[in-house]
Amino acid sequence: MPVFVGIGISSSATTGDMEKALETLEKWNVAAFSTLEGKESNGLILSALKRLSVPLLTFSSEELETMTCFLKNPSDIVFQHTGCHGVAEAAALAASGKGGILLIEKTKIGGLTIAVAGRKEE
Repeated sequence: MPVFVGIGISSSATTGDMEKALETLEKWNVAAFSTLEGKESNGLILSALKRLSVPLLTFSSEELETMTCFLKNPSDIVFQHTGCHGVAEAAALAASGKGGILLIEKTKIGGLTIAVAGRKEE
């Protein structure tokens, strides 16, 4: 099953953090990374995209906020900083489309957070 990785990234994220995240994702068939608009030029994300040969899907904070009712871990602190109650889980769900489900709830790895979503096989 193809999966969609949502990623939230802070300025404190390191190459080591991304390496750990990619190790976590090795067993998955990653179709795309997804995140909040404005992170398209982040070097760590760009290197991960190149390594996995997948596209990056970006969403506005308003689009991510529409996913709040589906989040396992909404955060008022994230809302204060981004305008949405979650980036990793919301981006993964938004990327997976209608019928998407969280397969891995948000997982913090140093300065980044990842979540994985997919669609139930029919």
